[in-house]
Amino acid sequence: MFDITVLLYKDNQLVNTNLLNYIRNKKVIICPNIKISQKPTLVYLGYLDSLIDSHGVDEIIIIDSSQDKFFHVIVNSYYPRITTMTDESQTLIKSLKELKSKKEDVEDLIQSWVFQQAVYNCREIGFWEQPSFNNWEHLLANKQAMQKLMKFGSWQKKIIQKLYKSRATTDIWNVDNYNVILLCSGGGHHLVSEMGADFWYFNLFHNKKLESALYQISTFNT
Repeated sequence: MFDITVLLYKDNQLVNTNLLNYIRNKKVIICPNIKISQKPTLVYLGYLDSLIDSHGVDEIIIIDSSQDKFFHVIVNSYYPRITTMTDESQTLIKSLKELKSKKEDVEDLIQSWVFQQAVYNCREIGFWEQPSFNNWEHLLANKQAMQKLMKFGSWQKKIIQKLYKSRATTDIWNVDNYNVILLCSGGGHHLVSEMGADFWYFNLFHNKKLESALYQISTFNT
């Protein structure tokens, strides 16, 4: 799956690189390029970036499977330690589609499939994703995520309640812009920048299962 040629963004240039060789003997987390410049995503990326220090991750790798070349510059401007790559052949996401038994078309997955793939020395050690259906049910069943969301202020809770009540008429999970909650909050910048990542990335933001897997590798190697 990893023996593919990708374009690595390095020194403001895109360089052909073999992904398998690049991640050999490394502990990395691979993620897709999804809504990369939106505020909740940037907060989420900040969490991933912190794992380099807290859990000994060698690199966070974001791979784009579309034709978006500008995302390299965006990520580098916010988090220069995060590595960005482009998979023009879309080989990686096609392989993951088969391995994870995803029924959606590849183009749909490129637009909406958010995941974390933890890899150590070219072997997957864990895979986590945001749900692609029944999102409200998954969120309500995630006790850790709900506890975090309920710690925010009363008006933030009211917004979530309003969104939940309108779920039959408004599919909030498939919006193009994660900043859309701004429209519901009466100018709630705080909600989008601080609470947004907890909402949109409830399975992946402060992912304790990911952190545990990374810790076990560190313990094994000491």
